[in-house]
Amino acid sequence: MIVWVFLLSIFIILMGIIAYIVAPRMEPNPWFGFRVGYTLIDRNVWIKGNKFISKLFIADGALFAVLSLLLPDSALIPVLILFEISVMACMAVAVVYVDELAERTTGRRPEGDVSKIIPIRLDPRTVKYPAILSVFYLALIFTILSTINLLPDVIAVHFNLQGVPDRYEYRQEFAISFIEVITLEYAFYIAFYLLARYKPLIFYKPKLGLSTTEFVKLLSLIYGMIFTVVGIGYTIIFTYNFCGYHLIPVYTIIFPIVGILLTIFIFVVKIAGRR
Repeated sequence: MIVWVFLLSIFIILMGIIAYIVAPRMEPNPWFGFRVGYTLIDRNVWIKGNKFISKLFIADGALFAVLSLLLPDSALIPVLILFEISVMACMAVAVVYVDELAERTTGRRPEGDVSKIIPIRLDPRTVKYPAILSVFYLALIFTILSTINLLPDVIAVHFNLQGVPDRYEYRQEFAISFIEVITLEYAFYIAFYLLARYKPLIFYKPKLGLSTTEFVKLLSLIYGMIFTVVGIGYTIIFTYNFCGYHLIPVYTIIFPIVGILLTIFIFVVKIAGRR
């Protein structure tokens, strides 16, 4: 049994059930429900869109709950990767559904400040964000590929807060899984960036006041810090297995995670202060 995947699956199922019951009874809002731009521009799109994605999440959660009960704990990383892909696939299918529904219902003419949904422009001010993250991503991949063979065949890959190893994996399997996770996160970021370029209405948040460009800036900050957390995590794993002790305390990974949360809060407050 894969406990973490089971718990995540139950969470997705519960969120789907709550959204199916509660969201259609609420007015379109930027705080609860399926809150892409298409669902915020029309009440009918809001109701049907939230019911549709709720059903997808319930089905997806049920599928992975069953898988988590049948598969051993050693399959944690591959199943987590599949789980994340499936959630994003549900989101993509739901976006296509509400896109077509919104076009039929409203012609995609949102009420509010139209300047907020201008497609992000491919100029140096915005292209620098995916460019920097691409360099960061390639640097992480290169570091892993060039250092993983320096470690023993079986390595400690997870530690408790005291720094004591509590899970081991084969070196090559760990490297492949680690690279797969990083690549998946990078692919999601690029996908969001392209959506901001070609389907900016998805990010329309009239009550939050975020423009498409501001959304991409925030997303870039978040993913930049996620890659920082990943880099610190790999450094901790490598140094312990290479040196036999921790050069960096395990708990230090908590600080960049807190930094992500603070960055989001400060950025949103800063944007709100401009309005």
